[in-house]
Amino acid sequence: MPPIHCIARKTLVADISTLCWHLGAYHASQYHAWALKENFKLMIPTDMKSQREAIAKEKAKQHLFDDHLKEMPKKECIVAYSHRLFHSIAIKWLIAAVQPLLALKHPTFEKIIDIAARARDSVEIPLCKVAREELLDMFRQRMSNLKATLN
Repeated sequence: MPPIHCIARKTLVADISTLCWHLGAYHASQYHAWALKENFKLMIPTDMKSQREAIAKEKAKQHLFDDHLKEMPKKECIVAYSHRLFHSIAIKWLIAAVQPLLALKHPTFEKIIDIAARARDSVEIPLCKVAREELLDMFRQRMSNLKATLN
């Protein structure tokens, strides 16, 4: 095949690899414009090399699981019962509530502990507002009973 002359006045041998290198060296901007206009995949050796490097970089990049993972709700850590732990908490309660030492032996306290021990899952302690309303209702009921007894 006879040699080919390009607009840059270079003489080329009709070999595909030589033509690719020549196109990349002397006509890259024109080739890129043509490839973009014609929606053609870039095939010059430098473009191929940059495409391979981009693919290798993408493969080497650590993938993130952020989109796939979600925060799990924290489970409440339930401490196993032990006599030592119960005694320690009972003494702390005595100090915090300013109770006498005999409060631990009071029949009502023992009844509270007995009922709480029979609970299947957990014990719901009433809110202060609810406890206050119940105390006031009990007081009113006692006053009504006292009034009825005295009259």
